[in-house]
Amino acid sequence: MTPEPAFTKTERILCVLFPSCFTILLLYYGPFRYNISGLLAGKNTAAPAFTLCVPAGLFLLYELHRLLPEGKKRTLFLTLLSGGVLSTLIIKDNTHAGAQIHLFTALLLFGLMQAVILRTSFPSSAFRIYLMGLLLSLGCVLYTLSISGMAEIAYVWDLFLWFFMKRSQG
Repeated sequence: MTPEPAFTKTERILCVLFPSCFTILLLYYGPFRYNISGLLAGKNTAAPAFTLCVPAGLFLLYELHRLLPEGKKRTLFLTLLSGGVLSTLIIKDNTHAGAQIHLFTALLLFGLMQAVILRTSFPSSAFRIYLMGLLLSLGCVLYTLSISGMAEIAYVWDLFLWFFMKRSQG
């Protein structure tokens, strides 16, 4: 594996900026009432949520591209991740079928993200911190019996913290 390029100041800023904006957005609208899907489905809230989600997702895809080993598997992972992101963001139909497709693509995306994280950082301290944050997110889901905004806030901070620690470890 080739050495990664140096961790830039811009990447450090974005690792704090994206989760901060995500948290402020959800706290403003109520993290127990809304999650990011609810904000994307709302008429008044769709624009700020979409404006935040798309650049954050592109940033993470780009960085995951840099972390994954070379080859066809990386291309496959990133294609499936980007397809999952677009499907999850675009499908906001309130019908039963639309909701089921939305949940399926979100679960697929979540599973792929876990596969990438396991593949790139299993024996590291970044993974142990990530696992604790993942358990905190799961605890929020079980406590509220839904994927609340609080669970999403915990997971987004955890994901960007993992990336920050992974890149800092080299």
